[in-house]
Amino acid sequence: MNKYKLTNPNDKDLAFTKLRYDPNTKTHKHSKTTNQPFIRGPIPLNWIKKASAIDGKALNVGLSLWFMHGVKQSVSFRTTRETLKIANCSRQTFSRSLDSLELSGLIKVARSSGRRPEVTILLNPSNEKYEVKVEEPSVNNFIDELDTQGAQHGS
Repeated sequence: MNKYKLTNPNDKDLAFTKLRYDPNTKTHKHSKTTNQPFIRGPIPLNWIKKASAIDGKALNVGLSLWFMHGVKQSVSFRTTRETLKIANCSRQTFSRSLDSLELSGLIKVARSSGRRPEVTILLNPSNEKYEVKVEEPSVNNFIDELDTQGAQHGS
């Protein structure tokens, strides 16, 4: 006897009914199981909060990485077409989101020419934020610089 029976034969993504034998009643009972993919956890809440604070599709990309983490059963893996498909974004958006997640300290990315990026999910993300500091020129520094340039040209 077939152990699985599709509850709705027209929809392959719906739940399957698993037939389980009950020795007490000597009959088969139905128990529903899902045939849907899922993200294996636990995912640190701090990780999700940091990823959701990033603009764009970073959270989608991050969750697709966590899905692949569960599939590969490793924190380091190469991204695949399936990862792009799960994230529901283009290659360029995926790449930008990987950069954003890396700058936020959530993942590490190793890129090689002609190969898909290798991602390492950082399970304990640091609270550090990487910022580019740009010093704004002060008026005094600008005047001093003009004076030195004028002295060089005027002599």
